[in-house]
Amino acid sequence: MNHFVETFLDVIGKDFPMKELPSGEFSEAKVSIMKFHIRHWDAGLLGNVSYMCTDGLMKMESLIINPTKIDMPLLSMDTILAMGRFSVYSEIYDTSVKGFDQKLCQAAKDSISAYPDVEARPHWYDDIRLKCSIAKKAKKADFDALSKGLGRFLDAYLASARKTSEITDPAILAEKAKRCNAYVDGLLDNGGPSTDAFLKKYGKERTAQLYHDVLFGKA
Repeated sequence: MNHFVETFLDVIGKDFPMKELPSGEFSEAKVSIMKFHIRHWDAGLLGNVSYMCTDGLMKMESLIINPTKIDMPLLSMDTILAMGRFSVYSEIYDTSVKGFDQKLCQAAKDSISAYPDVEARPHWYDDIRLKCSIAKKAKKADFDALSKGLGRFLDAYLASARKTSEITDPAILAEKAKRCNAYVDGLLDNGGPSTDAFLKKYGKERTAQLYHDVLFGKA
């Protein structure tokens, strides 16, 4: 079960050649009882891809795809294992300019509809979180079924990315960058479990550097 999401990097690399970039001081970070390991890549037209995992009692993996050269939305995938419970998230945030066809991703979501959703609470990003996004919880024994659902979701997302042409219009590129940066700045301003941990360790300026330069890449 450990480092399952990391295997998705090979899936991405089959369609989009990936060149690992330095993460510098952020490659490892110890915050309280958790140790974060962070890597990121330039995936060509797909943009910035980052991977993060933790050591400790709570095991977490995160994968972020932030397309900056094609008009695709941002994808954030997370798995969390704690106290014998397993949660998976595969969330799409609409940073695209011309919109995103959700049909393929919705079909992947429907394939694991039998599992309960994580209880929904209001969040600052609700207006741009697409309806095809996944937030499921289950027992540890359900890992295989849920992980296959995540794999289908990633496949659907990448299928859409393969059909999307590179942005050549400077105005659309600028608007795309604006939307990406607004989402990242929203994370920094509103916080969250990982963001709060990084803010506590690094402060806002260095956490902003981690987010804009490494986890999400320069838009």
